[in-house]
Amino acid sequence: MKRYFFDTSALVKIYHREEGSDFCLELYANHSHIIISELARVELYSAVYRKQREKQLNVKALNAVLKMFKQDCEGRYEVLQIASLIYDEACNLLSRYSNLYGLRTLDSLQLATFLNYCEKGQDCFVCADKKLTAVVECEGIQTVFV
Repeated sequence: MKRYFFDTSALVKIYHREEGSDFCLELYANHSHIIISELARVELYSAVYRKQREKQLNVKALNAVLKMFKQDCEGRYEVLQIASLIYDEACNLLSRYSNLYGLRTLDSLQLATFLNYCEKGQDCFVCADKKLTAVVECEGIQTVFV
């Protein structure tokens, strides 16, 4: 069974309508195995609170998004923990890709989580960040850019 690892840039599209949301919602509705890192939980909170500050979400919508996301984390998603070996891998990724691709800290942690818990040939990395997608492809991972 194909599993989909959602980077936060794609995950937020499930909870807030924007370009790429239709595709992410289709994966959400039709595929039972979606994986996120525990880092994505924190990043999603940050993203939706930013959207609320920028008046893209009102307080009622913000609360609904957070409630739905919390329920999804408890029952729908496989949430991967970030162990210390993830940090070592993230440092290796930063050493290889920061100069050429501008790989950032949190993106390196997301990719390191995928590399340590997912199967390169079977699992798919779903992302809406062009720079991160380029790095993921350099690692030989199947990607979906939304």
